[in-house]
Amino acid sequence: MTALRPLAALLACAALQTGCAAPHAGAPAAPYLATRAFDPTILLTALATGTLTRRDGCIRLGDALVVWPRGTRLVSEGRRQVVVTPDGRRYAPGSRVTLGGGGSDTPPDRLATPLPPACTGPFFHAN
Repeated sequence: MTALRPLAALLACAALQTGCAAPHAGAPAAPYLATRAFDPTILLTALATGTLTRRDGCIRLGDALVVWPRGTRLVSEGRRQVVVTPDGRRYAPGSRVTLGGGGSDTPPDRLATPLPPACTGPFFHAN
């Protein structure tokens, strides 16, 4: 019986740690990440430079809501969240970035998830 105590303790610790993956109380909610639900046949070629921000629960470049390529995801790295594109580029809110793409005042169609009311334009469609 004594030989099983270390194993039982190890299993108990492992079981408790699975609950630690959830955000802790007071942690900021993940911002909305606008991503296309398709791969465009034409890519826009303008460049936009500015600070990537999290405002009104949305990821923005200046005043523009960024619409990211299909497959872009938001990942947690320690206490911060980072945008990772399908080709592996990483963008952290608060950092100065240059993105290729193009702007629009019209809300994008065919997004992977519906656009929340707070995430208004203008829009920058990143490549």
